[in-house]
Parts: sequence; C-alpha cells; structure tokens
Amino acid sequence: MRTIALTAACLLPVLAFAQEGPYTISGSIGKDNKFEKAYLYSSNSKGRVIDSVAINDGRFTFTGKTDIAARAFLFTGNTLSSSFTANHLVFYLEQGNIKVESADSIANATVKGGAANTVHQQYKTASSDVTKRSDALSKKYYGTPPAERQQEAFKQQYQADNKAIAAAQQKVLTAFIKAHPNTTVSLDALTEWAGYDPDPAVAEPVFKLLSPTVRKSKSGQQFANLLESQRRTAIGVVAPEFTQNDTLGNPVSLKDFRGKYVLVDFWASWCGPCRQENPNVVAAFNKFKDKNFTILGVSLDNENGKSFWMQAIHDDQLQWTQVSDLKGWKNEAAKMYGVQGIPANFLIGPDGKIVAKNLRAEALEKKLASLLQ
Repeated sequence: MRTIALTAACLLPVLAFAQEGPYTISGSIGKDNKFEKAYLYSSNSKGRVIDSVAINDGRFTFTGKTDIAARAFLFTGNTLSSSFTANHLVFYLEQGNIKVESADSIANATVKGGAANTVHQQYKTASSDVTKRSDALSKKYYGTPPAERQQEAFKQQYQADNKAIAAAQQKVLTAFIKAHPNTTVSLDALTEWAGYDPDPAVAEPVFKLLSPTVRKSKSGQQFANLLESQRRTAIGVVAPEFTQNDTLGNPVSLKDFRGKYVLVDFWASWCGPCRQENPNVVAAFNKFKDKNFTILGVSLDNENGKSFWMQAIHDDQLQWTQVSDLKGWKNEAAKMYGVQGIPANFLIGPDGKIVAKNLRAEALEKKLASLLQ
C-alpha cells in the first residue's frame, strides 16, 4: 500500500451535486514567489478541467463552474513542463469560494472553503504524524549511499520501518473512513493509500466501511473492479488468457507459451519509465532465453502510435514477441490484468499460474535465477 500517490485515477469524480454552480479559487503565495503561472488540473462530470492563469504580485484567481466536488491539483511554474514538480497542492474543486494561502510556496498553502476541503484538511491533520514518518524514511533512504542500501541489515530495517508506517497509515485511514463514510474524500484517501496494486485481503475490508452510495459511485465501482482484477491476478492463480495481434497482424495467445516461464510485460513506446527499464528486461531475456524462459510484450500504444511502437521495438532491441490491440489504455489485456500504470509485468510459470508480479531490474534477474538455475 502507498502513503502518497499522484495518479490519473485520483482525478475521477465520485458524487455529483444537484446542478452546476460557480467556483472561485483565490490564491496568495507571497510577493517573493518566482513563478509566473498557476495551473489547475481537476475534473467534472463532462471530463477533465485544465486551466492556467498568470500570477501577479503573488496572487492568482481561477473561476469556472462545476457540478461535483472533485480532487484537484494546483501547480506553479514558468512553463507547463516546469510545473510538474514537488511544488504542488492537492485540494478539492467544488462550488463556492475557495481560498489558497501561503507565505512562500503553493506546496505549503492552506485551503479554506467548501465541505470537501474541510474534511480533506481533517484527514491531512489526522495523517500528519504518519506523513512526517514516511517523509523522514524516504529522506533517509535516498540520503544513504547506494552501496549501503544493498546491505542486508539496511534492507531489513528499511522494510520493517516501511511496514510499521503502512500499518499506522491503515489505522488512521480506517478510523477516518468510519467517521466519514459518505464523502468522496474518504474514497480518494483509500485509493491513494491502496496504490496501483492493492491487496484485496487488506483493502476490501476498508472499502466496505464506505457507505453504499460511495461504493456504488463511478469511482467506487472502478476501485471495486481494481480489487477484482487483483484477485484474478494474485500469486498462485492461473493467469487470465488473452489473444492479440503481433506486429505482423498475426494472432498470438498467452496459451501458446504454456510449458515455459513467460514474462507478460505491459509497456508503451511513449512511456519513459518503460523505455528506461527495457535494458534490464533485455539483459534478463538474453541471460535466460535458453533456459525455458521468454517474454510476451503487450503495448499500450494506440492506432496512431503504431509506427512509434515498431520503432521503439527496433531501437530498444526487443527480440521477443510483441502484441497489441492498439487501443491505448483501453487495451483489453491490460484491463483484464488490472494494469493501472506501466511498466507492469507478470511472471507466469509453465503451468500457467502467476509466479510473481512487477519485477524490476535486479529483482527480475534474481527471481529468474532462483527458478531457472
């Protein structure tokens, strides 16, 4: 489970207002603020809300209309690309007047106005001690020399500390949802905590604390579907079968690989982290391809990106079978496996059962070595 996550899933609305109404966001982030623009990302029942305004003398104002209370993100920067930094604020875009105030940075701003923002602030307050512990652990980890991180004693202590923080966060979240079962804020907090690959045995009891109205909402059903996909792809279960066309248009089925260890690797040509991970996957393939192991790549490129997909296969020297239905994020296999982010992979044994999930870099080689050497 994750304590902090910034994902597209967080932008989906949960409960609708009776009708559309206006909002005004008044921001003040200090006269010494060095950024020129503020960027707003959120959603309403019609789709995403993306807006930007100039920052003048440390002040900015957004106006618009919405029919829902939806999670939103405020970024500041001089250009759109430069705004995607740690300098951001999470709040709720809802009807009425919302004040965002800070003496120095948008990341340190307080938010006032609206029922959802009031409840969200209560959750932030309840989680503050756990958040500080998580931030301190992260700072300690990245402040430790890489060689020391590989030492077994460091790994064990880090895992123990991480486990303790996760347990504390779950306790805070459970208490909060019990007290606030009818709000979108609780579902968003659960989604954020659960991450891309939640353990249904842990997350489902917390999910059931939400009111039926929230659980049956669009975002509630999306989370329920994610839990179901996690059950379908749990370690030890038979991997869901699928068939998609390869780069030449020939159908390829997962069952064609029965009898071998096969890594089902979800990626895309446009995915930077995927392309960065590809050299590790290539190294594992070259090391174990003659030991009853292969890879089945599944691309989340779309029809317009087919040429980029083909070029990426060539550039990254991916010598294994590649398939796609060219539907992007609507890829049927990706939906079947509950893929919420890429890269993602599933190691499947000769008997068709899932052996491991989301193996990266040395973890992939280590797992394959334990099975094949």
